[in-house]
Amino acid sequence: MLGVALLATVAAIVLVVRHRRLDARLRAAESQHRRLDEVTSKVPGAIIEFLVRYDGTSALLFASAGAEEMSGLPVEVMLQDYANFEALMDPDDVMPIREQVAANARAMMPARVEYPIRHAKTGERRWLTAFGVPTAVPEGVLFRGHCLDITAQHETEVELAQALSDLKEANRIAEDAADAKATFLANMSHEIRTPMNAIIGMSHLLRDAGLPAREQGWADRIHQSGQFLLRVINDILDVSKMDAGMLRIEHVPFALGEVLDMVSAMTTPRATAKGLAVRVDVGDDVPPHLVGDPVRVGQILINYVGNAIKFTDAGEVALAVQVLARDGDRVRLRLRVRDTGIGIAAKEQQVLFQAFRQADASTTRRFGGTGLGLAIAQRLAALMGGDVGVESAPGKGATFWVDLGFGVTDAAAVHRTHDAPGAATPAELAALRGRRVLLAEDNAFNQDVARVQLEMLGVDVDIVDDGEQAVARALAGDYALVLMDMQMPVLDGLQATEAIRRRIDARRLPIIAMTANVLEHDRKRCEVAGMDDFIGKPFEPVALRTMLLKWLPPVVA
Repeated sequence: MLGVALLATVAAIVLVVRHRRLDARLRAAESQHRRLDEVTSKVPGAIIEFLVRYDGTSALLFASAGAEEMSGLPVEVMLQDYANFEALMDPDDVMPIREQVAANARAMMPARVEYPIRHAKTGERRWLTAFGVPTAVPEGVLFRGHCLDITAQHETEVELAQALSDLKEANRIAEDAADAKATFLANMSHEIRTPMNAIIGMSHLLRDAGLPAREQGWADRIHQSGQFLLRVINDILDVSKMDAGMLRIEHVPFALGEVLDMVSAMTTPRATAKGLAVRVDVGDDVPPHLVGDPVRVGQILINYVGNAIKFTDAGEVALAVQVLARDGDRVRLRLRVRDTGIGIAAKEQQVLFQAFRQADASTTRRFGGTGLGLAIAQRLAALMGGDVGVESAPGKGATFWVDLGFGVTDAAAVHRTHDAPGAATPAELAALRGRRVLLAEDNAFNQDVARVQLEMLGVDVDIVDDGEQAVARALAGDYALVLMDMQMPVLDGLQATEAIRRRIDARRLPIIAMTANVLEHDRKRCEVAGMDDFIGKPFEPVALRTMLLKWLPPVVA
């Protein structure tokens, strides 16, 4: 009996020990579980284990507490049957996501899915993304990973996408408006330049016709008015090209003295008519030969001097040039125009360089103008890396200045860029005499102007008024050169040129665009079509003569 009791006692002790060990293990497991819960609760979203069985079915094996917060569905309900969670998804998303996860399981590749759900408690639409890394297990493929609520991120992306779409639409509208503006200005420029070519051309002919003094004065005023209107049109086109970023600044060698002489020659007649003196003063240290854009420099100075003459009734207009700084082959100059006119108040000076703004914009103002000249001067200076300004006071005249940087070069470089013929010599004019030229022009007035100017140079001219006739005559006739308008009926000048170029190359027959389409893209279109050069309407007689001498050199006997 003692042995039985002893065995029972030992058994009891063993059971107690085992119970204590088991209890310790349970406590350790509970502690580990609590620590796991603490860790997973601090991880954004939810930790998940998802099983894809080999028979194609799937099950959610584990989900941390964050899953309930994201979905509104108790974790135990999701673990009991994953279809409970799938019921929160859009029906159209369920099968594609199942197939995507199954495909990743077969390939043993990480899976990432993104989908919307309806929150079980609030009914809000939420966006979730789930990511899992695959591990092979006896039952199938186990994905361990996490699930995140990306609703805020998704909404931000949607807003950004909408903003981007709105921006693209706004850009499209702005581009359409810019294109419409450019097309309108190009069309208006063409429509105005076409009759202006006849006005300016015929005024040239009248001025050279030996008219009586009074009639000669009328012809001069017609010509001056035409030139003024042409400057207005050019100003408007310059603003348009600047807005479109299409205005190019040249960097070529030039003689500063030639630019100043040109400015003086163009402005002195107006000054003389008002009894004003125009004086030019160039500092002794100013380099005579520069590298830059002489045309745009002249444009700024003509505007400054023209304004000075307009607003000055007595005294003088002085154009001065001085060196601000020099560093090697670079120099910075200040070009200054001072007048003794009415002056400008400080408040009015603040708006002078804004487009369409004038110091006196009232309907009773004494002085005309578009209000574009100074704005163009400021923007041209900026494009050349310079600056503009004004110093003035009412009743004390005004000084407008522009600071510009230039390269410094020598006379040889300037002469190499001026190879185009200037005044025609008797030998050159004799060489032109009898040369046959075909003029393709549909405007009757411009036909008359061109015919007379060409005949005065001794050139034999035939005229056609549409592109189809131009092609036929060019292919059939023995012409030395073709002057081609761009806009004509039947075939336009571009189409006609392309047709001619298919049969006759440029060496045998130069084709020169003579057109009122003067924008840069018009020049490029003419070049692409096969034209060799370009002369814009309205043109001066010397420009036509220079073009002929360039392409019809004297015939060597």
